[in-house]
Amino acid sequence: GARAPVASVADARATCWSRPVPGGGAFVFVGGRLGRPGPARVELHDPAALGLAPEAQVAVTELLGGEDLGRRPAAALARDGVDLTLGAWGTAVLRLTPAP
Repeated sequence: GARAPVASVADARATCWSRPVPGGGAFVFVGGRLGRPGPARVELHDPAALGLAPEAQVAVTELLGGEDLGRRPAAALARDGVDLTLGAWGTAVLRLTPAP
């Protein structure tokens, strides 16, 4: 049957795809859908599908800009999402890494 998305972007401001990384964590690829800069909230619906236990601390890094977006439990990522600012038709790559 059909499966719900593991991640999405609020208000359809962008499209995203997520993939688990062998050895732990995940990548989330984000592609903007608007011809103007603006905020985008990446919503992580199923951290477990990406190998992230709800209680695990997760380091979030935006790889294209090298920006450290902090650490938080996977459950908080699922509840609050990750806020980004995308340029017009912008892209971002998030690396979600289990933190010790």
